[in-house]
Amino acid sequence: LQQETAYQPSEQQVNVLRQLNSISLSCPCTKISLPYNIFVSVEPRYHQICSSAFVNTSWMTFITFYAAPAALPLEDARITAVGFFQMLHTLCTFAQQTIDDSKHIFLQTQLISTELYEQSLLESKVEVAIRDWQATTINAFTRDQQLIQNVVQGNQIMAGFLSNFYFNFGPDNQLQPFSFPVHTQRLRKEVDTLCLCALDQRCAWHSFTLFIDNNSSSAFYVPGMFSGCYLVNSILQSTLECFYNQTCLNTFQVTFGGSNNDPRFPILDSSLNLMNESIGSIVSRLMVESWKTNIDFSAYFNACALSFCTYEYTQFHSLAYLITMIVGVFGGLTRGLCFFIPILIKVYSKIRSRHVSPRKTRRQRLRLMLNFIASFNLFRRVNSNDVQLQIQRQMTRFYVIILVTALSAVFLFIALPFHKEIVSLSSPSSDEYQRLYNRTINLQCVCSRVAIPYSSFLSLKQPLYHQVCSSDFISQKWISRMFAPSINQYLADTVTKNALHYNVTQYPPTDYRAIATYHFQLLAAFCRLVNSTVDATLKQLATQHFVNAFLLASADFDMQITVLMKQLTQMMSSTFVQSLHLIRVAMHTNALFTITASNWQFTPSNPTPYFTVRTEPVIYNQSTTSCSCALTPSCTQPATIDNVTLPGVMVGCFPVESLLQSSLDLLYNQTLVDLLSSGTNDTFVALNRTSASRYQPDVTTVDTILSQLMIEEWEPVVNSTSYDLYFAQCSPSSCTFSNIKRRSLVATSTDLIAFAGGFSIILNILIPFLIKTLYFNRQRRNQTQSTNEP
Repeated sequence: LQQETAYQPSEQQVNVLRQLNSISLSCPCTKISLPYNIFVSVEPRYHQICSSAFVNTSWMTFITFYAAPAALPLEDARITAVGFFQMLHTLCTFAQQTIDDSKHIFLQTQLISTELYEQSLLESKVEVAIRDWQATTINAFTRDQQLIQNVVQGNQIMAGFLSNFYFNFGPDNQLQPFSFPVHTQRLRKEVDTLCLCALDQRCAWHSFTLFIDNNSSSAFYVPGMFSGCYLVNSILQSTLECFYNQTCLNTFQVTFGGSNNDPRFPILDSSLNLMNESIGSIVSRLMVESWKTNIDFSAYFNACALSFCTYEYTQFHSLAYLITMIVGVFGGLTRGLCFFIPILIKVYSKIRSRHVSPRKTRRQRLRLMLNFIASFNLFRRVNSNDVQLQIQRQMTRFYVIILVTALSAVFLFIALPFHKEIVSLSSPSSDEYQRLYNRTINLQCVCSRVAIPYSSFLSLKQPLYHQVCSSDFISQKWISRMFAPSINQYLADTVTKNALHYNVTQYPPTDYRAIATYHFQLLAAFCRLVNSTVDATLKQLATQHFVNAFLLASADFDMQITVLMKQLTQMMSSTFVQSLHLIRVAMHTNALFTITASNWQFTPSNPTPYFTVRTEPVIYNQSTTSCSCALTPSCTQPATIDNVTLPGVMVGCFPVESLLQSSLDLLYNQTLVDLLSSGTNDTFVALNRTSASRYQPDVTTVDTILSQLMIEEWEPVVNSTSYDLYFAQCSPSSCTFSNIKRRSLVATSTDLIAFAGGFSIILNILIPFLIKTLYFNRQRRNQTQSTNEP
């Protein structure tokens, strides 16, 4: 196994190396943190309405100039047309601004890249991140939109068009109790039904424009256009189908008093969008029709700034090396056999021809051994004299000493050190992988699928919510009974009276019956919103992909999923609470008026044909101090019914503020539940106090419960089969691991024999030459000294 290093490789060189050494290639980035904007671009294409004439100044000027007087009926499109198209423009602008801000943050997000990613893996990671960002942005926008609508409805904020309630003036222009309009709701071809804005913010009716000519009138119903309690709700239920049709648009302009001399506004292109798609559906995707994304791998490669790449490969021995080894082994075996075979033959002969002889003593055996060593001669020649024999024995001793020393050194060098051996296994099963994982420490398995959908191996189920979210107290039946015990009779009365009068002053400010309806409306809305928030997050997670090029071990897999779910829960909770807090602050700082008159109260001046209605803040008593709703929205005090204090229930400036500071202890008391529902024939069951819950009924406020998304416990997303499903989806194509071990005995013996054979040949040449040279030099020196002596 060889390791090589390529310095400052180009993109093309890295691609070649990856094809040849995909597993072992390692290219550390000089810059490990890279913002997406270096190599990623994302551009949305918005719905054509956002670039059309119907959201520009010319159109706004036209419908404003020809706006009809306010004496027209509320259903007339000319009453709300300016607000309708202004809101449409606002939705476009807000959607674009939301995407721009979110995109700026996303593109500044750092991609942690310690090593250069393969192009396919980089694209998978970035595409998953982009889809996650898009879904997160849309879900956050939708959640905030729904949260605003529900909080506004629950707080019964007054609409500027007086479309959700209106004033009554009695004799001498005296201000009378407020009235909630009860409208005949006509949704396209559905059967007409009565709808009360106090109970349902989705009340909507078909908009029309009224022609009056010679004391006769006719109505032009604008296709797809609706009016309702709140402008934004009616817009979301409307379509743009009239503005795809030139005839319809011309008629619409004429009803505003337009003429042939007025500017012509181009209609929308019906080939680009569905004409009958609701604006709510368009807004639900942030007005976006499509996305264009580009991932520039070359820009990423340059930003990574590689300084080197390392890779490992298995190198086979060359032909020259193999020939050398064969010759060496042959030589070694030849020398060994030439040495040992004669000895073995002598021993064998002695055994065959042995006879009874006196047993030698230890000293005699030692003397024989010393004599054998002293006379041992590997360089014996025929007819050698004594001097030659002495020289041959010296050569033998040098030969043995050098050979044994060299073999010992080589043995220590090749046999004792550990070395790494790469082992590969193709398409292992789960059991095989587990066995390998238990006995190796560096197992690495390459997944056949880099991006795996979370839904393929996780159990993504809705959590268990607080029992109030599945109780009668969030049902429309209960909410209607809180509004009026005999709601059906009141609705029947509207056929003749055209309005349901609701006196906000018939109860004192601390009486719970004044705001009970809106508390339960908000509670029901919170249950729906947290459910939809969690559901959207889980659905988003199900469509996301777990991106990893290598198989994770079971423990690492469990840890990553646990961390992921913890982060998701914290993110959902924090964003929901922050959005709600922002809405609450906005309502208070803008001094919005709630028709429950719990934050501001109208105070008419002296009755005259024309008089001014002033407002005064409501003051609440908190312990020993007074609290003004003009200064803080959190003013509250205990709620009562007929001077009976209700446990845990608060009233305050806004229904949402008092609800958040209340507990649900009241709903666990069947007697008090019966008191609230008195006057009806319906039976409502109190919450079960013995049911297991992590929230204490008499202590925990709704604010605390809501901060936990009203969740009691999560269903485990990882079960006994999750890892097996993940393994099957990963489907590892191969696993590699390295063994650290010493060379085998066979390999070591082969190398030693080869070395001994080659080295012995060298010694056979060098040692006789050196010894003979030394001997003759010494003999010449002795002869010179003898000659010089007198």
